[in-house]
Amino acid sequence: MLYAGLIYGICLGAASLAFVLSRFSRNLITLILKLIPLFAALAFICIFGLNGMLRLNSFFYRMTRIPGIEPAVCGLLCAAGMAVALLVVRRERKLDAADGM
Repeated sequence: MLYAGLIYGICLGAASLAFVLSRFSRNLITLILKLIPLFAALAFICIFGLNGMLRLNSFFYRMTRIPGIEPAVCGLLCAAGMAVALLVVRRERKLDAADGM
């Protein structure tokens, strides 16, 4: 159940970051070129980071020596993606309100 929750958090973070990148892309080709490295990094996190999750031989534990780092990484990814998406939406609303006056 924890593994499913972590995957869900990674997916929410990825979707939020994809939303932010789509706001700054002029066309679909540039959007795809921006999304490929993002999803490659997320695939790396999913494959190597969550393999052997919560064990002392997992990739993230060997790098940081912090037990239980995988849920923190997934939570931070989700929180960062959501925060950046909210900031972009808030900024666009503020610009739209200023244009309406």
